[in-house]
Amino acid sequence: MTRLLPVVALLVLQPALTAAAGAAAPAWVQKSDTNALVLLKTTGAFDPEDAGRLGLEGYDDKSIDLGPEREERYRRALAAAIATLGKRRAAEKDRAVLQDIDIIIKQARDGIRKSELEDKLLVPYFRLERMVFGGLRALLDDQIDAKRRAQAVVRLRRYAGVEPGTTALATLAEARTRGKVGNPKLLMPIKSQLEKDLSTADAMVRGIEQLFDKYKLTGWQEPMAQLKQQLTAYDAFLKKEILPKARTDFRQPLELYQFSLEQVGVDVPASELMMMAHAGFDDIQKQMAALAPKVAAARKLPRRRARRRRRRTCGRRGSSATPASRASSCCRCACRRRRAARRERRSSTTSRTRRRRGR
Repeated sequence: MTRLLPVVALLVLQPALTAAAGAAAPAWVQKSDTNALVLLKTTGAFDPEDAGRLGLEGYDDKSIDLGPEREERYRRALAAAIATLGKRRAAEKDRAVLQDIDIIIKQARDGIRKSELEDKLLVPYFRLERMVFGGLRALLDDQIDAKRRAQAVVRLRRYAGVEPGTTALATLAEARTRGKVGNPKLLMPIKSQLEKDLSTADAMVRGIEQLFDKYKLTGWQEPMAQLKQQLTAYDAFLKKEILPKARTDFRQPLELYQFSLEQVGVDVPASELMMMAHAGFDDIQKQMAALAPKVAAARKLPRRRARRRRRRTCGRRGSSATPASRASSCCRCACRRRRAARRERRSSTTSRTRRRRGR
């Protein structure tokens, strides 16, 4: 799911912070603000909830876009924004503005790359109850103006698909997941995350109702009732068709993990980073092994003998023990089974010798 880019958002908020400090924003800052809005408006069309959280106007009565070919449309929109910014960069002379344009373009290219990787590697999964709660909570807050709070009912109607020209969010999310779930090359959602989301779904729905009750809005009951039914059906779909196939390994695919590292400034290849981590862990273990005797001597701790751990090999495939020796009380390890077998052979030999002498 798209998230507005934090670095670009900071560029937009910078003039507001300057104005709050009592100084007019410099001309180059105003230019950077205008350039950043190119990308923010592009991503805001797909995730208006985040745009509204940043204070951008005109997004309160809109909802997230999960429609058909959403990722392809999103990447095309980002490519168009990059082209627009590229033209502005070619005509710009101010170094500070050029630096900001480069940052914005990089963020847009990273957005395209992330979308391509997730589309290529993962089955899409949407935490709907949490998404709906977050989208409505952004408007139903004491710090939000009362006029903006009223738009929460419109957003709720869009989530439920009762607003003209809209489709229920749950219907769109299920279609997106169902369209990719049959591809064996894609990784399924993480089982532990899925179970956690399902366990908190009811609490999220109750929280939405409490928010509408708190601010005494009207006209929300009917779309809320429909939304609850849709979310219940969506959760039933997850439990029946997705949860049994969910993966228990929480690790990201290597390409996506490498991309995540790059987003926090780590440009070392993931494979090399893992080798460095293992080497560092081994080095710490060696240092602790060398330090432990000194600490024990300084604190006069009693010396303990290392106990040898016996391996249980009874009944394993390929064992040479006989059925009789397996059942014996001394067959807890391979050496005991061998001793028991030797005693059994000696006993058999002695019995045969005695019988011959008796004849």
